[in-house]
Amino acid sequence: MLEVKSFQFNPFGVNTYILWDESLSGIIIDSGNSTNDENQQLLSFIQNKSLKIEGLYLTHLHIDHILGANFLSNYFDLPVKAHPQGGFLFDKASEYAASLGFSYDQNPEKIEYIDESHQITFGSLMGSCIYTPGHVDGSLCFYFEKAAVLFSGDVLFRQGVGRTDLETGDFSTLEHSIRRKLYSLPDDTIVFPGHGPSTSISFEKRYNPFFNV
Repeated sequence: MLEVKSFQFNPFGVNTYILWDESLSGIIIDSGNSTNDENQQLLSFIQNKSLKIEGLYLTHLHIDHILGANFLSNYFDLPVKAHPQGGFLFDKASEYAASLGFSYDQNPEKIEYIDESHQITFGSLMGSCIYTPGHVDGSLCFYFEKAAVLFSGDVLFRQGVGRTDLETGDFSTLEHSIRRKLYSLPDDTIVFPGHGPSTSISFEKRYNPFFNV
């Protein structure tokens, strides 16, 4: 069975997720941890649960989601996994961080670029990657069909959607990603977004003020 723990990290309130199953194998989705205290919160939970982290996944590469990527990659000796279309954001990470008042030391040395053909596996669980540009190029959602759970990054929020006024953002592309790719998932799919509370596909199809059905 899929277990999920969320942490809200950094001034932007990024949801950093730990996923695991009964084997205690797990992964981390997004790395919003930006301070020593946030690092320790994450590690203490993992250690107390005796989890073995086997993967580090990024929904997209905006600075608020990658602040802890280098720390986690080094600590667990794992590559961070992200879509290659967002790679340009690594090149601009220090510049973006400085403009927002963040301290950003360096990008992770180990990066593995993945696309929709990649399967997420840990323990007895398997998930798929859904490419969902519009908020920014390189956006991925992670879908676990048997658990009926989706991690939507900054594409879809509870009664909201990702902003499209940043570099490579495009409203019509975002609409396509949401209507064609996410709203086609089963209605009972629980959605864990990059910011804010969880929701469901059925709720957003009815009540999302930007895109409803």
